[in-house]
Amino acid sequence: MLFYINLGSNFISGEFPKQLRRLAMLLSERTAAQVDHNYLELPIFFRLRDNLKALQYNYLFYFPPSIYLYNNSISGNIPTEIGQLRLLHKLDLSFNNFSGRIPYLKDLDILDLSMNHLTGKILDSLKSLNFLSSLNVSYNDLEGPIPTSTQLQSFIASEFEGNPKLCGAPLPNECGLVNGSDADNKNIQDVDYEHQIPWFFYFLCVWIYCRSLGSMWFFNFKDGVAI
Repeated sequence: MLFYINLGSNFISGEFPKQLRRLAMLLSERTAAQVDHNYLELPIFFRLRDNLKALQYNYLFYFPPSIYLYNNSISGNIPTEIGQLRLLHKLDLSFNNFSGRIPYLKDLDILDLSMNHLTGKILDSLKSLNFLSSLNVSYNDLEGPIPTSTQLQSFIASEFEGNPKLCGAPLPNECGLVNGSDADNKNIQDVDYEHQIPWFFYFLCVWIYCRSLGSMWFFNFKDGVAI
């Protein structure tokens, strides 16, 4: 049964393969337990992309369940079924044409969604990825504040860059007063200011009127004295 798929750097197009959405080995611990526990006479050497250090696996049971579809032409939304693959550890969908929002994900160790067309906010669900050691969502169309959590704030800014509307640590640009109570307060201040303008002109007109009456009384009084 499949639990490791690496189809990176191919010419795959269309939507996310349906066959990879419900891999039995990644759904159930009981099914995953069927992986051969025997010692491998010929070990497997595995090296992460862009990493010079290779890992050696002498037991197939310890090999990380992974889906690598990077550097293809896959489009459409990332299927929500991916979030149901409880035993999936590594997911790399970078350098594709995925769009839409990031779905609910859990129990991942490595997540790379860079160089796509993903939109919306970074879900708070990513805060619950306590074992996330590598995250890259750079160069998408994500927006809003990065969820505040020790896990997400520990990553470097380059893994979030390329999203002009994204803000908050670890990015250098702070989130502006665009939503929440700050925006409400700004609207209230604008309304109050608009209400203050008519009152200003009202008092100005009264002052001018009273001043003109005073001037007329003065000249009438002066004319009376002269007579």
